[in-house]
Amino acid sequence: MKRETTLHPYVALLCLTLIGLMLPHTLQAEGRIRLKTDKAINQSIGIKIKANGSIRVSGATGKFKNGSTVYYKLSAQEVTFEGEILQFENLMGEITTLHLENTTSLQELNVNFNKIEQIDLSACPQLTYINVMSNQLTRLDLSSNPLLTSINLAQNKVSELNIEACTAVASLDCGNNALSSLNLSNNTQLGALNCSFNKLSTLNLSALTALKQLNCAKNELTQLDISHNRELEILSCFLNPLEDMDFTHNGTLVIVDCGLSSIRQLDLSPLKALSILDVSGCQLTSLDVSHNKELTRLNCHQNKLTALSVANNPKIKKISCYENEIKGEKMTQLMRSLRSLDGQPIDPRQGEGEVLVINTQSPNEKNICTKSQVALALGKDWLTKDLNGKYQNRIDYSGSEDEVMTDYIAFSHGKAVGSKIKMKINANEAVTIEGATGTWVNGQEITYTVDLPRILIQGKVTSLECSDAEMTNIDLSSCPTLRYLDISINKIPQLDLSKVVQLEQLKCEYNPLEQLDLSHNPKISKIWCYATLLRSIDVRQCPELELLSCNDCKLTQLDLTHNRKLSKLSCSGNALGTLDLSQNSELEVLWCAMTGLQTLDLTPFAKLRQVLCQANSLTSIELSHNPTLTLFWGSSNQFTSLDFSHNPQLLEAFFYDNRIDESHMEQLIASLPQRTASDQAGLIVIQPNSTTEQNICRVEQVDKAKAKHYKVYAALNSNATAKEEYPGSVDCELIGITAVRCYPNPASHFVQISQATPSSTIRLIDASGNLLLEERTSDMGDAQLDVRHLPAGSYLLIVGNATHRLLIAH
Repeated sequence: MKRETTLHPYVALLCLTLIGLMLPHTLQAEGRIRLKTDKAINQSIGIKIKANGSIRVSGATGKFKNGSTVYYKLSAQEVTFEGEILQFENLMGEITTLHLENTTSLQELNVNFNKIEQIDLSACPQLTYINVMSNQLTRLDLSSNPLLTSINLAQNKVSELNIEACTAVASLDCGNNALSSLNLSNNTQLGALNCSFNKLSTLNLSALTALKQLNCAKNELTQLDISHNRELEILSCFLNPLEDMDFTHNGTLVIVDCGLSSIRQLDLSPLKALSILDVSGCQLTSLDVSHNKELTRLNCHQNKLTALSVANNPKIKKISCYENEIKGEKMTQLMRSLRSLDGQPIDPRQGEGEVLVINTQSPNEKNICTKSQVALALGKDWLTKDLNGKYQNRIDYSGSEDEVMTDYIAFSHGKAVGSKIKMKINANEAVTIEGATGTWVNGQEITYTVDLPRILIQGKVTSLECSDAEMTNIDLSSCPTLRYLDISINKIPQLDLSKVVQLEQLKCEYNPLEQLDLSHNPKISKIWCYATLLRSIDVRQCPELELLSCNDCKLTQLDLTHNRKLSKLSCSGNALGTLDLSQNSELEVLWCAMTGLQTLDLTPFAKLRQVLCQANSLTSIELSHNPTLTLFWGSSNQFTSLDFSHNPQLLEAFFYDNRIDESHMEQLIASLPQRTASDQAGLIVIQPNSTTEQNICRVEQVDKAKAKHYKVYAALNSNATAKEEYPGSVDCELIGITAVRCYPNPASHFVQISQATPSSTIRLIDASGNLLLEERTSDMGDAQLDVRHLPAGSYLLIVGNATHRLLIAH
């Protein structure tokens, strides 16, 4: 007989409990996430899950990969994920519903850009991050999620948000919803808050002492107290009916956007770190940014500003100030206040380096920016722009026509702001100066402090002296009273003098000028344009010209046939080749050295006092028609004789490095007029160290010159900047019979040997019999010995079979 056994009900219950306790822990913590999607079956949906262990999926097929996005193929429009899920993420999956069941391990949930209308988070106590942006939520209950640190529910339809329980939240984005109130009193850890585009009329931020970023734009706020938010770095509060903002306690702010509000005035002085400021579309009548030295971008368009300066903003890169009331001198001051962008790193793609100064398509535009004001900006490498209706359509703006300004001189320069510049200005009335600070005194040289790279002098200026000013151009188009101009030692490549018809004297030496047109300057009498790059100069319309100094240029021709009053001419150092002075009978001073001349006719010049014609190719010169000549410098030519018998006033004659032999030297010395000791007359007769020197002036000839009270010198270099008294040469003392000539004697630098047998051996022996030099004469029977290195003393010079005694005296 079979025995039946029945368990006591209590024992059965106990067994079931023990079995439950022995099941794996993961089954107890397993959660479930169910979603519905509008995606069609067989389409894919991307899901990223991080889990503790594996998960099971129903309603879709795909291989789960922990922590990675997997594109599951839908077999149904409802999909379930089961397991210990830590993170769940889907983007644009067209999810319409989302159920979270027993998801106690879930820490992060990201389901933005879907179609979810409601979501229950009560089963997610471990949640720290949630992003449900761009769904269709009307409410969100976070009371069961105290560990949340980041919340993003932007772009939904939420009208009520309770986050009092979220005391750890550091970032909250609830922008673009329908909130009319927001209680943040428990959220003291908030560092970033976006509540823009809601319906908030008040916003209490007093508990948020850690707040660094605040965006509360497009609400209904009439007041905004940020006095407790002293760590704030970024503030956006535009599109609110705010009438005032107090930044007293917000010195850490870097970006401020409070545009499109009703603000009438702003004190920005506490904002020392401010880099970007947008106050566009307000009611401002003035704006002081002089304390904001870190400012790089400024938007202040669509206000009522009548003036603006960025002179104290050394980092400014972009300005938008259209649709204000800035014009005239105030616009000029704005353009002059721009810093120079030359060599500065800017990004044109970001609009850097632009001044958006006008909107020609707006009836509200009251700014006026002229062509000359645009030029001021361009001079500092800024582009002036026209909004042209909207930002994407902006175009370059060339400026409106300038009001005609008269009686001014303007020039640009390369001096740094704060450096010094000297100017001496004479005028018929008071003068004003812009671009440099200083007190003008008529006729006195004043040192000014540079404010801008372009300086404007307004007034009836008659004389301007401004040399060594790094001037790069000068505008003389509206200064008809100018008579004297000194702009020497500058960097001016072009000079337009057509409008200064009263000009009498011009100094423009040491500039990179290549041409000079004086055809409109009939009154000019003196021109200094030496040491330039001039290739042409037109003085044919200058009948009053008396002085022309154009030496050391690049001229190849010079027409002076219309300048009958010319009395002083310096044209040395130009490759002229020829020089026609037949119409310049008034010449008193003529400097034409190093011009390539082969002939020079001085017969028309009865008043000639000085002639410098050295370093040419002249073989002869007639001085008999120049009775007033006091200085003749004709060194380094090919003269074989000179006659000064018709020059009774001659004081100085420098004719070294020529071909005057001793007989013609004798005649030259005899032609010299008698002088007195007080005249301090002098001759430079020889350059001993020149390889081309062929003059001979003997001791007895030196003595005759001295008897006429002329000191006699030897040049120690080609331009005679160094010289020494010359005792005269003697023939080398001959030992034996020979026709060989050796000179000078004594010698200090070189000894010339001539009339020797071709290829003769030359030996120089000292008093001890040592052979010091041994050379040979040329095929012409001549040679030159360098004795500069030998000590003074007596030597034997043997040329072929002839022996001479040579003295060396340094």
